[in-house]
Amino acid sequence: MWKDFFYYSRNEQKGIVVLLILVATVIVVRIILPFLILKPDITEDQQHFLNQVDELNHALKEKNIRKDSLFSFNPNMVSRQEMVLLGFNSFQIKSLMGYRSKVGKLYSLEDLQNVYGVDSSFVNKYSAYIFFEKVKPREEQKQIRNDLNWINFNKESEEFWKSNIYSVEIRDSIKTYLQFNYIIKSLPSYKVSEYNDEKLFAWLKQNSKVKYQKQVSVLQIELNSTDALELTKINGIGKVLSNRIIKYRKLLGGYINIKQIKEVYGISDELYEEVKTSFFVDTLVVHKIDLLNSTISEVCKHPYFNYKQTVELKNLLRKGVNLLNIHEEAFENISQVEWNKMKMYLKSEGLN
Repeated sequence: MWKDFFYYSRNEQKGIVVLLILVATVIVVRIILPFLILKPDITEDQQHFLNQVDELNHALKEKNIRKDSLFSFNPNMVSRQEMVLLGFNSFQIKSLMGYRSKVGKLYSLEDLQNVYGVDSSFVNKYSAYIFFEKVKPREEQKQIRNDLNWINFNKESEEFWKSNIYSVEIRDSIKTYLQFNYIIKSLPSYKVSEYNDEKLFAWLKQNSKVKYQKQVSVLQIELNSTDALELTKINGIGKVLSNRIIKYRKLLGGYINIKQIKEVYGISDELYEEVKTSFFVDTLVVHKIDLLNSTISEVCKHPYFNYKQTVELKNLLRKGVNLLNIHEEAFENISQVEWNKMKMYLKSEGLN
């Protein structure tokens, strides 16, 4: 056999040698390659899961149970092994386990569909086999809440306090407290019985508001000369309102009537009634407009005048109309109410 090798030409002999070397190389590489390939890093959880899958596969082979076998299960209790038997894929298993640990229990098929990887086809496949813990419907829970005996502490009788507050000292303190404070929340009767005297009194204080607010008496303040800081001394006038009152006074040129502070944004009719007796006005310091000698833009800076009204007034003056005795019918753009307010800020000289 080897002798036949020498009957080939030199080039043919070289080719045979090269071919044998290649065959030998492939065989060697095939043998040692599995030992050279590095296995990927696997986390402890992943390895644990793979071990469980191997155990299940082994159990399936021994018991001749096939995967994707359907049986009743509770999504809150089903184990990894059972999910594998049911035919869950690895992503669905991981998602369901994560939802249970981070979000909490599932109570309906709608909750189950909030789990990543669970879609309508999944629900259709397993809906006949899924069951959940029995929970009371929200309507029933609401009805139970309504059926509770809720305590309105503002209307309870002397007998109630004697039955629930054993300390005479605390009982008297609560009754005194309720004379000046209103309890804004209620408690169910079973909660009242659970609280001791000190805890119930503390709860009442935390959930109350003052009935009567002591009024702070102050001297009357002159609106046209006061500053923002002095205005804050009036009960109900804070920093924001005091600044608005001063700003509006500058626009007007001064207040002529106390009622004008109702035009300040944020002062309601109720607040005005509370504070009106705290003010008076000095009309001698009010700045008035010389309509004849002022430009239209200067007049329009006043809150009571707009462009059309100012032009109309100046035109009437040029025509020689006596504005001191003019009637509402003579105006095109000014109502009688508006004119009554405008006249207060116009110098009478030059209006006739």
